[in-house]
Amino acid sequence: MENTPIDIYERPAFTWKSLEEERNALTGQERARLEQEKLGLEPQTIIETPELISRSLELMGNAIDRVEEREAYETALFIDPEHVESDEFRLAFLRADRFDVEKAAQRMINYWERKVELFGPEKAFNRLVSLSDLKQEDYGALVKGGFRCLPNLDESGRAIIFRYFLYYEQDIDTMLRVYWYIIHKTIFDPEAGRDTQKHGVIDLGGSGLEGRVHPFKSLADLKTYYHAFSRDGNSVLPVRCSALHVFPANIWTVFMIEQILGILSRDTRLRINVYNLLETEKNLEQLDQCGMPRGSVPRELGGELDFSYIEYLHDALYEE
Repeated sequence: MENTPIDIYERPAFTWKSLEEERNALTGQERARLEQEKLGLEPQTIIETPELISRSLELMGNAIDRVEEREAYETALFIDPEHVESDEFRLAFLRADRFDVEKAAQRMINYWERKVELFGPEKAFNRLVSLSDLKQEDYGALVKGGFRCLPNLDESGRAIIFRYFLYYEQDIDTMLRVYWYIIHKTIFDPEAGRDTQKHGVIDLGGSGLEGRVHPFKSLADLKTYYHAFSRDGNSVLPVRCSALHVFPANIWTVFMIEQILGILSRDTRLRINVYNLLETEKNLEQLDQCGMPRGSVPRELGGELDFSYIEYLHDALYEE
């Protein structure tokens, strides 16, 4: 049995107790909003009237023009203005930031800069992210299934992204490119993409009971890894995470999560819900309350979802 605990545990500045204190300091309104989002009950549903969409797109365009450093964006605009300026594409960014035009504009600028870093200038300006944009070494990580978009939406219309730590790779950029591919497949899906943009995604994170709990060789690797994912999820990709449900397999996984709490944004930290992987029935009951019946929960977490991930990839390849 392989076991890879991080050799030296450093007590982080931000701990589980810090998170508890942060949650206790929330106002009643903030606490209610987080609980409603966790359960899939959006208290601040935005009614997307034609007037709101038109005005927001105009203001977002103005906000982009005010950003001085936007070289990658300008290149993308020059190469494919039809895509970059399309309402459909820009609306994904507005929805991710709940129609805050300034944040959405900066997210789009960040998106193109980060896409060049990850995929290189040869592929960064292709529309969205397809299988052909991945590097050769990325396909192995993709097939392993460290990231998967599950086939069923939750009862509120939110897509479910499953992170299976057992199949993570050590190379950060490889896993980031796979993550970008999965997110693009999810939020720009022809059938469910619009609802996913409006309602956000659910993040399920679990590790296997086989003993290998993570691929990291040091605390520095762990922190670098999650800093990159937190940044791309919070302020780069056009996606909004409504809730994170994490299933540690053992005490080392709990320590791992504590190590990265301070790296995550406050908004992300407050959405973390931690479960005991061994308490299957209790977990399934709680997930059901959050709009995920056991038929939508993968078997790796004790659910009843039989999902052929390889078949999913075959279908994706056929579609492209």
